[in-house]
Amino acid sequence: MTLRVGGAVQQQVGTTAGAFTIVLPEGPGSAMVSLEYTQAGVHFTSLLGSRARLLRIAGTDNRLTLEDCECTRVSAFSTGLQHMATTLLGHAPRSDMELRNVVRRMGSDLTSATVALARLADSPDLLPPGHDTGLALLQDPSAFWTYLEQTHHALLLEDPAAALAPIPAADITDADVPARIAFLGPMLDVRSPLAVYASVLEREGDAFTLHGGFSDLGNTYTGAVQDGRLVLTPSVEIAYTNLAQVWCPSTLEMTGERWKLLRQEMRRRWTGDRLQIWETTTESEISYPECPELPGSIQRTTGISAAADLADTGLLTSARRFQGRTALPVFCDTSDQHNGSSIVGCSYDVHEFASDGTGTILDLGDKVGSGLAPIQSSGRRPFSWAMGDDGAMHVQAGEERVRYWVLDGGDGAALGVVHIADADRGAGRVSIAGYTAMIRAGVPDTYTASSAVGAWGYGTRDFSSRWYLVRPFSSRVRIVRDASGQSVEWVNDAPAPVDPERWTTAWGRLYSTRWSGADCTQPSAQCWRSSVRYFRPLARVGNRIHGIEEYYVKAGGEGPGHEAALAQSRPQFHEARPLPTAGHAAVRSPASAGKAESRMRR
Repeated sequence: MTLRVGGAVQQQVGTTAGAFTIVLPEGPGSAMVSLEYTQAGVHFTSLLGSRARLLRIAGTDNRLTLEDCECTRVSAFSTGLQHMATTLLGHAPRSDMELRNVVRRMGSDLTSATVALARLADSPDLLPPGHDTGLALLQDPSAFWTYLEQTHHALLLEDPAAALAPIPAADITDADVPARIAFLGPMLDVRSPLAVYASVLEREGDAFTLHGGFSDLGNTYTGAVQDGRLVLTPSVEIAYTNLAQVWCPSTLEMTGERWKLLRQEMRRRWTGDRLQIWETTTESEISYPECPELPGSIQRTTGISAAADLADTGLLTSARRFQGRTALPVFCDTSDQHNGSSIVGCSYDVHEFASDGTGTILDLGDKVGSGLAPIQSSGRRPFSWAMGDDGAMHVQAGEERVRYWVLDGGDGAALGVVHIADADRGAGRVSIAGYTAMIRAGVPDTYTASSAVGAWGYGTRDFSSRWYLVRPFSSRVRIVRDASGQSVEWVNDAPAPVDPERWTTAWGRLYSTRWSGADCTQPSAQCWRSSVRYFRPLARVGNRIHGIEEYYVKAGGEGPGHEAALAQSRPQFHEARPLPTAGHAAVRSPASAGKAESRMRR
């Protein structure tokens, strides 16, 4: 076992039955401490955190044990965590905060890395030539991706539940289960909050409610800590049937596959500063009611995600952060629509919070009209608000109640919030949870024909182009708008193989339109708008403009004159970037054109 402080080797000791004692020398409190374990075919690591944090956790006896910090367990999981942190940052984490923030970016890649490391440690014969440990293979992204392609993922990444189960985790007690814990999907960066998946587990005694990322009615459980893990059993049956999934020999027809949730088990794998990592294993039953000769099965799926105790958000969640004009999601019932839902985020709009506990949602409604032509919206909806005993901001608009906890400070203009929306419907109470940006609107800025020109990065494009284990590369996306009104997407330094859009401004908002033909610029019998991306600026921080993006598509088939359908409404940011190195020499970069006609003022 090797001890490193600030990346430098400090001490090496042997281990006995997996146990060891090692002395942490004197040094600066900010120095990051890590452990490494090596044997033939195995190289495991664990990043413990800063020296100051470890001394604080150890307490008065100055001894750091497994009971004090799960980080002292050196395993495939701790190795996957440190490897993903180093890969995403481009260097080893230099502080506890940097480690905490990068954990939020990992998502399912942490699961994949851990599973691969565990399998390769158990079976070193699976390693390809030139790599003597699983960690060495993961540190060579091209070789790792080639290996996955050659094995079709089957040898390493399939059935993660089986690979993760033998890896020990912390034994939790009932006191370790918070009243409300949010399980968070991967994000671009905590300083750049956008809308991502999240679920919230809420407890009252042994009764639990799991608010998912999709509207849910049957989401209540009974729970208890058993053998050091939280076990949840549905209070009511949670099941659904996928139609026409499997061939039935007796009927000679496709038959439905029924999925029934049996239970969920949750283990805590890591604890940092105001952040945890939990592993959730879902056990379900698969059956074929209309074809009983088909054998059923028990299915186990496992995932790892970052998690936050919402009781830790008290310093950020206050009424003053919401007062004034703030952009937040709006929820509604779309169950009367095709593929609708009983509660869903139907738009993202500016909320005006008054100091007396009332407020108004502003500018509701479509931003395009017939033929997807730009129009102004003026819809308004009243709401009431109050701070709740659960530490959340409660907003009631019509039948829908939304609770918000401010989790991340973001960049000051856009903050990251966890939310739970619920409402009483005919069949019972429904709910949905998520994580999104809360944009604090500054003095309204406008996009003009001059200020919109240049090269811009879009937050959601950055996020979708950064995958590590799925694809071992990161692309740089820029939207280049020229003075003629043409908008071209560039990936790295080459135009993307998609038709350009035409952009224009109206009432200070940006409209980017894709037409039915590449040469179309005006509506006619042969030309019509097929989609429009709308952006309303709300706040500026440096070269970044936060705002509301809405995406509209033409409903009703081919041809002109059809109505618009709102496909997406969400927070977005545009960030001024240097122009691509090739082409567009005449386009002025907004990064250098800081004296644009209109500026955002805070």
